[in-house]
Amino acid sequence: MRAGPWWVVLGLGLVACSGGKAPLPTDGTDAVDPGDDDDDDNTSTTWTTSSSTSSTGPTSTSVPDGPRILSLSTNVNRITEYDSFRISAIVTDPDGIDDLIGGELLNEDGASLATFATGAQEGAYEVSVSWEDIDRSSPIEIYGDEQVPLLARFYDVAGHTAQSIVDITLYCDEGAACDGHCLDVQFDPENCGTCGTVCPLMPTLGAGLCGQGTCIAESSCVATGNVTCDDVCANDGLGPCVELYDGYGGTAAGVSLEAPQCSEFYGWYVPDCTTRVDFVEQSGAQVRSAFCFCEQ
Repeated sequence: MRAGPWWVVLGLGLVACSGGKAPLPTDGTDAVDPGDDDDDDNTSTTWTTSSSTSSTGPTSTSVPDGPRILSLSTNVNRITEYDSFRISAIVTDPDGIDDLIGGELLNEDGASLATFATGAQEGAYEVSVSWEDIDRSSPIEIYGDEQVPLLARFYDVAGHTAQSIVDITLYCDEGAACDGHCLDVQFDPENCGTCGTVCPLMPTLGAGLCGQGTCIAESSCVATGNVTCDDVCANDGLGPCVELYDGYGGTAAGVSLEAPQCSEFYGWYVPDCTTRVDFVEQSGAQVRSAFCFCEQ
């Protein structure tokens, strides 16, 4: 998610609506030109931020008969993939509730996410938004928790608007999201370290491999047990040895797999980068490959 385009898009849009005046500021100050006493603008002059859990208080407008947002709140302030949340608003208008024609929710790029529906109470509006809705409007790419501002904008029949920001925090238990899906960039070979970083194919494994956010290469075959995987990676001119999850609750720095390029060697398994390789003869005539995991 990106913060930059939000202000550019909305700023330009508000300039257009206000006859070329300065865009709304982000600090809540009056956006009307200090030297202009005209009161014929149709847009709000104060850019207010609402709490992501609850907020009460009017949103000022530059037009006395324009709509006002009395409260704006969400039922939750954090969502993850497959979650949704609800935004509720109470809006009034000096010319009467019938003067209001509705509202919409915009993302940080200025794209419309959803339209507010009227509630049972007079002047009440509500909208439900999902993780997928946000992702469709702008693909979600986050590392850790990320707060996303959403703009609620309401209109009256004369074209006057009132608007306020509500924040929602996106998070993933896996630590990151790429293209809208939660994943662990520490171990995902299609998104290794960062979204879109694809690890090259490892010949022996037949797949890419990611460890601790770094693409992994396999070393050459090891012919002697008097070395560590740290030694092997250095001798091959690769990056440092990497310890990977072994699938059984531990780590492995070197493994044994069937592979023709190492068929003359014995099989072995090393739990870390500093333990000397321990060759173990396999039963029967079949022998296995032996290599270490190294940073590419």
